[in-house]
Amino acid sequence: MANFKSIILILSIITVIEEICQAWPSGAPEKTCPTLLPRHGGTPAKEANESPYMMEQSNSQYRPGDQIKVVLKSPTNIPFKGLIVQALDPETGKPIGNFSQGIGLKLIDSCSAVTHSDNRNKKAAILVWNAPRSGTAGGGGGGGGHVVFRGTVVRKYDTFFKGLISLVNPHV
Repeated sequence: MANFKSIILILSIITVIEEICQAWPSGAPEKTCPTLLPRHGGTPAKEANESPYMMEQSNSQYRPGDQIKVVLKSPTNIPFKGLIVQALDPETGKPIGNFSQGIGLKLIDSCSAVTHSDNRNKKAAILVWNAPRSGTAGGGGGGGGHVVFRGTVVRKYDTFFKGLISLVNPHV
């Protein structure tokens, strides 16, 4: 009986360690890019319409070399632990541009995304997106284009919201 209890204890510890490792407290890995979803022990994501968070961008149009400010926040001041935000060309759905490095952020340039670099509570995240220096994601020439941001916000390990889409607010 003692051996059975020891085996159960060891399996429980392994399960906890595995879930902690999959939580990515230091930010999402590059392999998250296609879905922007964390692997938090099989917990299903909540939809954006249930989210207490919102994302605003200072502009939807850009010229080569422009910067666009993106703010992720909760109007009701509910803190969050993690995030992943990706910049997309709304016409092609392809990643475009890159983000500037910021405190508490980790860049994933391969898919035009940014994530958290720690799992401390955050009240907001202020991101700066850098437009391509020339052309557009769809290869349509050097005149600039449009950008939209999509993201996932982790409130806590087992509560996260997918499918957030940015809204334009020139006052952010």
